[in-house]
This record gives sequence, C-alpha cells and structure tokens, in this order.
Amino acid sequence: MQKLSAAGYSSFAPDMPGFGNSDEPDNDPPNIAWYASLYHGAFSPLPAFDQGCHALGHHSGAVIGSELANDECYGGFVRSLTCVGPAVLTAEQRLEMSQTFLDPFNRPEASGDHLAKTWEYLQWEGLHREANLDVLHRETLDHVKAWKNRTQIYKCVWEYDCAEALSRVTDSGRVLGLCARDDVLWPYFDQFKSVGSGLRGEELAGGNFGPDLDSDGILKLFISFINDI
Repeated sequence: MQKLSAAGYSSFAPDMPGFGNSDEPDNDPPNIAWYASLYHGAFSPLPAFDQGCHALGHHSGAVIGSELANDECYGGFVRSLTCVGPAVLTAEQRLEMSQTFLDPFNRPEASGDHLAKTWEYLQWEGLHREANLDVLHRETLDHVKAWKNRTQIYKCVWEYDCAEALSRVTDSGRVLGLCARDDVLWPYFDQFKSVGSGLRGEELAGGNFGPDLDSDGILKLFISFINDI
C-alpha cells in the first residue's frame, strides 16, 4: 500500500472478519459470497468506488475477489482482478488440500505450546527466520490471533469452485494470476491459466508470502495490468 500510494494510487485493505483488528463473526460464515457481499456493501457506497475498483487478493483474498468479479451479482464493481496465488482446484484437489489446511493446528493451550507450533508452521510455509524474522514475528502474532477464523475462511475456500466463478467473468482479459514456484498453490497454476483464453498468468518470487517478499514484482505487473485496463 505504501508503494502504491507513492505511485499515486489510492488503495484500501480491509481485514477479513476475525483477522487483524476486526471483530470475530457472531457465527461461522456460510460461504465465500458472505465475505464478498460484506466488502461490496462496505465499499460500494464510497465516492472512491464510483467507477468500481481493481481488486488484488492473495490466497483466500484471491478467492473472495473471484466472487466479487461476478458482474451479475456485483454489477461491474471489480474492473479487474489480480489473484496472487489463485486457488483453481478440482473438487477432489480441494478436499485433499482441506486435509492439510483446515484443522486449527494452533488452538490455544494452557502450556503455550500453540505459540511454538505457529512459529514452526510458518517456517514450514517458507518464512525462514534468518532472512525474514520481522515478517515471521508479525505473521506468528496474526496467526495466533486468528486461529479460529483461519479455519472459518479456509472451510469456505475449500468449498468454493474458483474455476466456475472465473468462467462467469464476462471479460477474461481483466483477470491476472500471479504465483511463485514455491507457493503451495503452484501445482495448480496451469489450471488457473486454462480457465479462459484471455486470462494472464505470470511467475513471482516469494513463495506463500509474495506480498511481503516480492512486493516489487507484484506491483510491476499489477500497475502495468490495471493501466492497460
């Protein structure tokens, strides 16, 4: 956001419910559309969104963006969609992924063991402490805070058919996918690129943490893309 601002672009980054400084949902969200309609309801009345927006989402955020890009539901609110780590998986692949990325592995424990589990999990995901200590520390605190809400959004993610959602986008040329070879979703990146003939796919660095570890690479592609739109 700092780099986008310096380049003259306004940007907005809402917390997902239960993440960051936001309150937890009163009940488990039923589906991805619940998150998308929440964002649409919050931002569409603002003057800055009179002409819609260019949505950029990372992992779960890319899934929410895929729903927001549905013109029939949201009336062209999303002028373009950039998915950092798109999750275009078959039903069988989503079921397989849910077996690894759904269980609340860091449920609070009186012993405090959940803190060490979170620290180790993030290193397993690619945040090596020697090179990325500040990000690792921040992500550990965020993951600990959102231990339950992470499971809520992931449940919705693994039930959502991104391929079907993206096929409903009236102009596939306004969809850009970015992914790193060491991102957990890289094995499915070709599936994203095959959804529509106009979809673009570009390679990043930064693994599962591209917005932190390759922000310059993302911005170079993102700004060029939205300027073309």
